[in-house]
Amino acid sequence: MEANQINSTELMRAFFPTKNNSPKNSDFSTILSMKTREYFNIEAKKENSAITAITETNENKADPVFLGEINESNPTVSELLIKNPIYGKDCWNIIYSDVNKAKSYRKIMPGTKIYISPETLEINWKNQSNSLEYAQKIPQNFRINSIKYEESQKSANSANTTFSDKLADAVKPFLGTPYNKIDCYELIISGLEKLGIKYNGFGGLKRKLEKMALDKGLAQNSYLNGEGLIESSGSKIYGKSFIKVNNPDATAKKVSGEMENLLEKGCILSFSTPTKGHTGVISKSGDIWTFINSGNLDNRIDSDKKSKGVGEENLGEEIKNWLRLAYNRNEPLKITMGKLNDNELAQYYKPVYQKT
Repeated sequence: MEANQINSTELMRAFFPTKNNSPKNSDFSTILSMKTREYFNIEAKKENSAITAITETNENKADPVFLGEINESNPTVSELLIKNPIYGKDCWNIIYSDVNKAKSYRKIMPGTKIYISPETLEINWKNQSNSLEYAQKIPQNFRINSIKYEESQKSANSANTTFSDKLADAVKPFLGTPYNKIDCYELIISGLEKLGIKYNGFGGLKRKLEKMALDKGLAQNSYLNGEGLIESSGSKIYGKSFIKVNNPDATAKKVSGEMENLLEKGCILSFSTPTKGHTGVISKSGDIWTFINSGNLDNRIDSDKKSKGVGEENLGEEIKNWLRLAYNRNEPLKITMGKLNDNELAQYYKPVYQKT
């Protein structure tokens, strides 16, 4: 017998471990066929069990969930999250979690696919904007404006230009606008929108401010002011509260002195009493620190004429005015100054789109 031939006797001994090692009362070929099938069925079950174990292990590690693509309809990650039926209700908690808050949302370009890990809720993306397939399917003017947007952001982020500088410059074009067209808070929002910040609608900054208020059991519009902007998207660099103002002029001189070394163009300054509030942006004209705001302008630096609307006033005199107001009304006064943080606002940046 050759080495590769099957010895039927040995095979029968393997399948039938009887006392005399031989089958009884059965046809050899039938029994051999039956036992062979049983043997391979057992091996197949073993193999299937191994495959099932591997599959279950892989399934335990959930694949990233595709949230969508950054485009004109969904210009921000937060907008994609809010529209998602599973993660929408936790949008802001996800974005501000430890694994996501430091991500470069501002650098995301149109065409980028956004994913989230179901296990860790970490947001990740892969930029597809440079792929040939993507470049072929989007309008030419969209590609051009995306490039212009990226270049404009690089220019705006130069070493000599801070976000505060940009905000101060962004509100200046509104000088002279009547108060009935833009109030003090709307002035700051207009400046932010001019810088490319999405404020209204899904994924806008306003939604975050409203959620902050509701989470603390406050009225929905409680944070729609300068203080809310600082708390949500920046840092406070000066704060002072007066339960009662006794000598407004002397106090104003002291406050101005305390603020002097902290002043920076583009800082947001807010005044708040129980009955009235006001906010604006700090700027500078020559050697004079100024306050760009919308309201009753009685300390204008460009004219002695009083008016009501958007103007640039002497900062020191404006501080004095609010301390006098609190003194005359016998009301407490809170003064808050802070600056917005570019990284905190990054998720609200949106590309510039041009309709054809």
